Amino acid sequence: MRRCISHIPSQDLEDIDGIKSLFSFMYPGKCAGSLEFTATRMPSTDANKMPNAFSGGERQRIGIARALAYRPEFIFCDEPTSALDVSVQADLLNLLKDLQEQLSLTLLFVSHDLAVIRQMCDRVIVMKDGKVVEAGDNEAIFTQPQAQYTQSLLEAMPRFDRVGSV
Repeated sequence: MRRCISHIPSQDLEDIDGIKSLFSFMYPGKCAGSLEFTATRMPSTDANKMPNAFSGGERQRIGIARALAYRPEFIFCDEPTSALDVSVQADLLNLLKDLQEQLSLTLLFVSHDLAVIRQMCDRVIVMKDGKVVEAGDNEAIFTQPQAQYTQSLLEAMPRFDRVGSV
């Protein structure tokens, strides 16, 4: 049976007691070769590591594995790449895209990183002070923004064609 919604938090593993092994916390009674663990491309030997032994990218993969354990149709991704370096971000986003296709998942991203939103989302909602200021398909929002706030956000995005100019 699939549950409808799961969640990948921006910070993960903060609440795990250091005495427990990570895998037994995540999946009581399951083996390290489970779909959730292998789908995140983590070696089964990682199942015996303590939580403090994982990098930020590995912690996010664990958050994904935990979300997949519920067999959801919909995953809420709350700043899933915050505090990760660019190469780890790319790996994590590619993993999410692959899992989305393989498992027919719907992903909802909440992010301040417009480059992530542009890469991952078909539809975009721009909010300011908790209110929607613009909504539309990805291409329209990024190429023809209508709201002044959206235009300001996009103008603030780093662009390689502006390198060296101030």
